[in-house]
Amino acid sequence: MARRLSRYRDYWLGFAVSRAKLSWFRLAFFSLLGIDAFLQVSHAPRYGAGGFNVAHMAQLDAVLPEPSRSGMLVVFLLMSYLGLAIAAGAGRGAIWLLTPLYGYAYFISQLDSYQHHYLVFLILLLCCFVPFSASKSAAPASWALRLVMVQVAIVYLWAGLAKLAPLWRDGTALAMQLGPASGRSGWVADAIDHIGADNAAGLILVVELYLALGWLIPRLWLPTLLVGVALHIGIELAGFHIGIFSYFMFALYLLLVPDRLIDRMASRLAAPLRISAALGSLSRRPSGAIFWIATLAAIGAGTAVLAILPFDEVSAVMALVSLFAAVGIAQGCATSRGRRAAMAVAAVHVVACSGLAAIHLGSDQAHDYYKFWGGSSRRLGNWPEAKIAYDALTRLSPDHAPGHYHRARIADREGRIEQALAGYKRAEKANPNDYRAFLAEALIHHRAGRGADVLTAVNRVIALSPANKRDLEQARALHRRWSKPGADR
Repeated sequence: MARRLSRYRDYWLGFAVSRAKLSWFRLAFFSLLGIDAFLQVSHAPRYGAGGFNVAHMAQLDAVLPEPSRSGMLVVFLLMSYLGLAIAAGAGRGAIWLLTPLYGYAYFISQLDSYQHHYLVFLILLLCCFVPFSASKSAAPASWALRLVMVQVAIVYLWAGLAKLAPLWRDGTALAMQLGPASGRSGWVADAIDHIGADNAAGLILVVELYLALGWLIPRLWLPTLLVGVALHIGIELAGFHIGIFSYFMFALYLLLVPDRLIDRMASRLAAPLRISAALGSLSRRPSGAIFWIATLAAIGAGTAVLAILPFDEVSAVMALVSLFAAVGIAQGCATSRGRRAAMAVAAVHVVACSGLAAIHLGSDQAHDYYKFWGGSSRRLGNWPEAKIAYDALTRLSPDHAPGHYHRARIADREGRIEQALAGYKRAEKANPNDYRAFLAEALIHHRAGRGADVLTAVNRVIALSPANKRDLEQARALHRRWSKPGADR
């Protein structure tokens, strides 16, 4: 009995991984979390639209503030900043702050229907207790990290048990999703057609049940690593629209990589793993002047980079993240050791802000944010907000034809005819194959009695032959009206 108890305690309390592996996992997992949070920005306008919301648990509606477009934008930006900052070396306090923010963003609304976000939240909760910053041991023990691995095993076990349903075992569900019957083409559909959907479904079932076992047994970690990574590469190549779930799993699979291999990689690629430490030790004993110059430069650079984000609410985020950095920097006013720590905080801050800017520049999130905000407001009849959104959208994306079209429609309904005409012209120039701006322009000229301009515009509509029969008939009616002899008089 004592021996079993000792094994049980060793399993949970004696589980240790190398310092390098912890660093790699931290870098990969929290970098992905920061990217994933920013990729939610475009969904912010859907929250609170029309005053409607359904939380994942009904009880939350009574105790948590209802989500709103601007509120969720701030939450997503803060989550992204914190994730990138933790990846760069921010302390445990940042993880404790990120965890409730992430939980709120997921549980407050079923607009977030990604089930893997629930898994990420559970792992994030456990990361609050992982000794990422422990310096006394080269291989710190962590029950929380062991529980992370058990949690992943539970996910695979549940996925496998769910596939015991008849529709999966006979291949029907898989064929509907990926086989030739789904309308998909490519090697995945060809492979399923070749080996049979039922055989492929059975293979996936066996693989997931094996992975559930493999995550729990250290002797199976290397084959589990190979099989699991191959499975998730296949999921990505199959084209499932499940966000960056597989990439999160790749980060988790770092925990199964042999320590000796990680240590060898870390010795060659140490810089990305210790960004804050490397930047914080630029000077062993920095003078007060060097300290303040470096600190203010880092904060100024971080704030300037963050300021390029094209959101009005970014000022609130800038104030909060600057406060986080300032608190850490203030702790370094007394000693040289504190100065080095404060310089590291400033470095983490500027790295996180630079990461936000890089993700923004490399994605369409800001464009989609204003597009969805404008569309949602327009459909709900909230014309003032729709105008703000489309104004921002056309500034951000000058060649976006639908943005100019809808902006011109708002000007048209407000009686600002010349602005409406100018907007329709810009939409026509941006996309000459979209008939809507030509038809809207023709209607303005029709009301003003400018027959020649009407004919020029409706001829373009008729030439494009829109699928919308009602609009096509309206264009033909205008053409008949103004083609009559003497129609202009």
